[in-house]
Parts: sequence; structure tokens; C-alpha cells
Amino acid sequence: MNLPPDLVEMLSVFADAGVRYLVIGGHAVSLHARPRTTKDLDLWLDAAPENIGRACAALLRFGVPDEIVANLRAARPDEIVWMGRVPARIDFLQTVPGVEFETSWERRVTANVAGIPVHFIGRDDLLASKRAVGRPQDLRDVRAIERAAGVEPQKRARARRKP
Repeated sequence: MNLPPDLVEMLSVFADAGVRYLVIGGHAVSLHARPRTTKDLDLWLDAAPENIGRACAALLRFGVPDEIVANLRAARPDEIVWMGRVPARIDFLQTVPGVEFETSWERRVTANVAGIPVHFIGRDDLLASKRAVGRPQDLRDVRAIERAAGVEPQKRARARRKP
């Protein structure tokens, strides 16, 4: 898996600071199924105040502007804070539909990316979150993940027409 060097450097700073996060979205689909283009890196942060504090301190060390760090520190759990530009944009989330952080953290998959450990949401939790969101791209991702895992995708029931 390839990530832009700036993103790898930021995740290295997160690792040094002990930030609990999971990569979700398109990059997680790439890990579990097939490479997929995506415009950003979606990071699900453990919403515990001490973890958000570690993330904010790490972002400041990384050189993120104070305004973005302040936005993350003040964000409600349902708000997304983002920074950067495509393809190195980063979205920080504190909640993800269909899954709970602590359970997903226990089932995470850690992969070596450019020499650093990067934490990804596990396959089953990624499927649950994609199904919960339910956008067309999410449902395409579900089918791709299931195919990669050798699972027969569920077929939709077809309505019968009366003759």
C-alpha cells in the first residue's frame, strides 16, 4: 500500500505519541479487497479526551496549523475535521456508523507502511460500517470486500410479476 510521504510522516508522529486511530474508507478497502482510488485518508480517532489531546499534540509537532488543531479539539463527536488537499487530504472522524471504536480497536489490522505500523479497521467492522452508511460507493465496496474474502455476495430478491 502506498500513501503520500506526508501522510506516512504524520502517522509516524501519531505512532510516537500513542494516538489510537484506525484507517477507514477507501484506504481500508484497498487493504482488505483491492486497490481503490480515494481522494483522502479517513482516520477514525478514539474520541476519549486524552486520545484527542495526544492527537492534537502530535498534529502540532507535525506542523499542522493551530486553527485546525483547535477545530479538532473542539469538534463534537459527529463532526468531521479535515485538512489538506486531494490526494493528501485527511478527514478526522470520532464516530463511524455501525461500529464502536473500542470493539474495532480490538479487531484492528496493523500493516507495515513505509516502515511504520499503520492501524486499519478490520474487515468485519469495515463491512458493518459500509453497510450502515449505505451510499452506492459503500455498497460497491462491500461487494468487493466480500469477493476478496471468498464470500458469495448476497443477491437481492427479485419481485415476481403476475402474468
